Amino acid sequence: MTIILDRYPLPDKGTLTIRETVTIRVSAEEARRTVDRWLLDQVSYMLGAEEPVFVIGAQTGWRVPVAYSAPHVGRVGVAGHVKVDAQTGEILDPDETKTLLLQEAKALASQLPPFRVRETPAEYWASDMQPTRGPGDPVNTPEDLIPFPPQD
Repeated sequence: MTIILDRYPLPDKGTLTIRETVTIRVSAEEARRTVDRWLLDQVSYMLGAEEPVFVIGAQTGWRVPVAYSAPHVGRVGVAGHVKVDAQTGEILDPDETKTLLLQEAKALASQLPPFRVRETPAEYWASDMQPTRGPGDPVNTPEDLIPFPPQD
């Protein structure tokens, strides 16, 4: 686990004394799952939570990186972070966070190469199969439909 000390000024050299009692009621894995669920339900299926970092500062909790992925290239980069309260498991500032994540994901997407359809080589095509229907034929005709329940 990585811990970030957010409000502790560090001297260039010397001794640093840190005295802070922190109670963690939400694990890193619970925070990551909470963020993943929120991203899928509220933001975008193309964003996913990564390994959280514990931050001790004004608001002690988990900072969960969010990766943007595109179907044609995979993981593109980090679109931002979601803060999760270590006591309650609540996502902090969800509306503002959603807006920032979507803006950064859009910026990352603008740098991607355009999607190109890949052609299937002819040797992989089925050459010994008859078409199931001819061009212009309707998908379902009354003869194709099976009555329900089946009649004898």
